[in-house]
Amino acid sequence: MGKLTLENLLDRKSKQDKMGLSTLNIDSLEGNIQIVKIKTRKICEIMDKYDMEQERVTSSYDMMCELIYKSVPIVQAKELKEKLNVPTPYEVVGELFNLKEMEQITEYIMSLHGMTDKAQKPVQNEIKN
Repeated sequence: MGKLTLENLLDRKSKQDKMGLSTLNIDSLEGNIQIVKIKTRKICEIMDKYDMEQERVTSSYDMMCELIYKSVPIVQAKELKEKLNVPTPYEVVGELFNLKEMEQITEYIMSLHGMTDKAQKPVQNEIKN
Protein backbone atom coordinates (compact mmCIF):
# COMPACT_ATOMS: atom_id res chain seq x y z
CA MET A 1 0.00 0.00 0.00
CA GLY A 2 1.49 3.29 -1.09
CA LYS A 3 1.03 6.87 -0.11
CA LEU A 4 -2.21 8.48 -1.30
CA THR A 5 -1.52 11.11 -3.94
CA LEU A 6 -3.48 13.88 -5.58
CA GLU A 7 -3.46 11.86 -8.80
CA ASN A 8 -5.01 8.88 -6.98
CA LEU A 9 -7.82 11.04 -5.68
CA LEU A 10 -8.47 12.68 -9.04
CA ASP A 11 -8.45 9.30 -10.77
CA ARG A 12 -10.98 7.99 -8.27
CA LYS A 13 -13.20 11.04 -8.82
CA SER A 14 -13.01 10.51 -12.58
CA LYS A 15 -14.06 6.86 -12.19
CA GLN A 16 -16.96 7.85 -9.91
CA ASP A 17 -18.16 10.40 -12.45
CA LYS A 18 -18.19 7.71 -15.15
CA MET A 19 -20.42 5.59 -12.89
CA GLY A 20 -23.06 8.32 -13.00
CA LEU A 21 -25.52 6.22 -15.00
CA SER A 22 -26.29 2.59 -14.28
CA THR A 23 -29.09 0.13 -14.86
CA LEU A 24 -31.03 -2.04 -12.46
CA ASN A 25 -32.93 -5.16 -13.51
CA ILE A 26 -36.42 -5.33 -12.07
CA ASP A 27 -37.62 -8.90 -12.63
CA SER A 28 -41.27 -8.08 -12.02
CA LEU A 29 -41.12 -5.42 -14.75
CA GLU A 30 -39.21 -7.76 -17.06
CA GLY A 31 -36.70 -5.05 -17.84
CA ASN A 32 -34.01 -2.66 -16.71
CA ILE A 33 -34.37 0.88 -15.50
CA GLN A 34 -31.70 3.52 -15.80
CA ILE A 35 -30.59 5.17 -12.59
CA VAL A 36 -28.62 8.39 -12.38
CA LYS A 37 -26.28 8.73 -9.45
CA ILE A 38 -27.25 12.01 -7.83
CA LYS A 39 -25.03 13.79 -5.32
CA THR A 40 -24.70 12.03 -1.97
CA ARG A 41 -25.53 15.30 -0.22
CA LYS A 42 -28.88 15.34 -2.06
CA ILE A 43 -29.60 11.82 -0.80
CA CYS A 44 -28.88 12.98 2.75
CA GLU A 45 -31.12 16.02 2.31
CA ILE A 46 -33.96 13.81 1.09
CA MET A 47 -33.52 11.47 4.05
CA ASP A 48 -33.38 14.38 6.50
CA LYS A 49 -36.58 15.86 5.09
CA TYR A 50 -38.67 12.90 6.23
CA ASP A 51 -39.15 12.06 9.88
CA MET A 52 -37.62 8.60 10.00
CA GLU A 53 -37.16 8.73 13.78
CA GLN A 54 -40.92 8.50 14.30
CA GLU A 55 -41.04 5.19 12.43
CA ARG A 56 -43.88 6.34 10.24
CA VAL A 57 -44.62 4.24 7.20
CA THR A 58 -45.80 7.27 5.26
CA SER A 59 -42.48 9.05 5.83
CA SER A 60 -40.57 6.06 4.53
CA TYR A 61 -42.85 5.75 1.51
CA ASP A 62 -42.59 9.47 0.69
CA MET A 63 -38.82 9.37 1.06
CA MET A 64 -38.56 6.44 -1.35
CA CYS A 65 -40.84 8.17 -3.86
CA GLU A 66 -38.72 11.33 -3.87
CA LEU A 67 -35.44 9.44 -3.99
CA ILE A 68 -36.57 7.27 -6.89
CA TYR A 69 -38.10 10.21 -8.74
CA LYS A 70 -34.88 12.19 -8.56
CA SER A 71 -32.70 9.19 -9.52
CA VAL A 72 -34.72 7.55 -12.31
CA PRO A 73 -34.96 9.81 -15.37
CA ILE A 74 -37.81 7.96 -17.09
CA VAL A 75 -40.27 8.70 -14.26
CA GLN A 76 -39.58 12.41 -14.65
CA ALA A 77 -41.31 12.52 -18.03
CA LYS A 78 -43.93 15.26 -17.96
CA GLU A 79 -46.37 13.04 -19.85
CA LEU A 80 -46.40 10.50 -17.01
CA LYS A 81 -47.65 13.03 -14.47
CA GLU A 82 -50.35 14.16 -16.88
CA LYS A 83 -51.46 10.68 -17.96
CA LEU A 84 -51.47 9.29 -14.41
CA ASN A 85 -53.29 12.39 -13.18
CA VAL A 86 -51.32 12.72 -9.95
CA PRO A 87 -51.09 15.98 -8.02
CA THR A 88 -47.32 15.88 -7.42
CA PRO A 89 -44.48 14.49 -9.50
CA TYR A 90 -43.29 12.18 -6.71
CA GLU A 91 -46.63 10.35 -6.74
CA VAL A 92 -45.79 9.04 -10.20
CA VAL A 93 -43.41 6.59 -8.51
CA GLY A 94 -46.14 5.06 -6.35
CA GLU A 95 -48.37 4.66 -9.38
CA LEU A 96 -45.71 2.86 -11.42
CA PHE A 97 -43.99 0.62 -8.87
CA ASN A 98 -45.23 -1.59 -6.07
CA LEU A 99 -43.67 -1.37 -2.61
CA LYS A 100 -41.28 -4.28 -3.15
CA GLU A 101 -39.99 -2.71 -6.38
CA MET A 102 -39.62 0.65 -4.64
CA GLU A 103 -37.59 -0.98 -1.87
CA GLN A 104 -35.35 -2.71 -4.43
CA ILE A 105 -34.72 0.51 -6.34
CA THR A 106 -34.11 2.50 -3.15
CA GLU A 107 -31.62 -0.05 -1.81
CA TYR A 108 -29.76 0.01 -5.12
CA ILE A 109 -29.60 3.82 -5.13
CA MET A 110 -28.30 3.80 -1.56
CA SER A 111 -25.65 1.20 -2.46
CA LEU A 112 -24.39 3.44 -5.28
CA HIS A 113 -23.54 5.96 -2.59
CA GLY A 114 -21.90 3.50 -0.23
CA MET A 115 -24.65 3.92 2.32
CA THR A 116 -24.34 1.34 5.08
CA ASP A 117 -27.01 -1.04 6.29
CA LYS A 118 -27.48 1.32 9.21
CA ALA A 119 -28.61 4.07 6.81
CA GLN A 120 -30.89 1.67 4.96
CA LYS A 121 -32.54 0.13 8.02
CA PRO A 122 -35.02 2.95 8.58
CA VAL A 123 -36.45 2.35 5.12
CA GLN A 124 -36.64 -1.41 5.55
CA ASN A 125 -37.97 -1.27 9.11
CA GLU A 126 -40.69 1.19 8.19
CA ILE A 127 -41.99 -1.08 5.48
CA LYS A 128 -42.01 -4.14 7.75
CA ASN A 129 -43.97 -2.29 10.44
